[in-house]
Amino acid sequence: MASVPVNGVFRTTLRIGFRHPLAFLKANLTWSLYAVIGTPTLTREAFFSADIPPDRLTEYFRMAHDMMLETGWRSVADRIIQWLDGKVS
Repeated sequence: MASVPVNGVFRTTLRIGFRHPLAFLKANLTWSLYAVIGTPTLTREAFFSADIPPDRLTEYFRMAHDMMLETGWRSVADRIIQWLDGKVS
């Protein structure tokens, strides 16, 4: 999870619009981004690198947007802490 880049999301918006025009149109008509992230493949393209293991992608895909409210929130929090420990140490 990260904040919006300082240079904005214009490039990302264009990329999604050109690669998935119908999903992009549906997202804009319904005011819901689910159309552009509603499958593991689309989720990978939007949020993850191409080399994320399929099982990890599936795990994250099954988590809701508010991960801290999910039953598996602790495993996500533990991974974030482990990653932070590796960066800070």
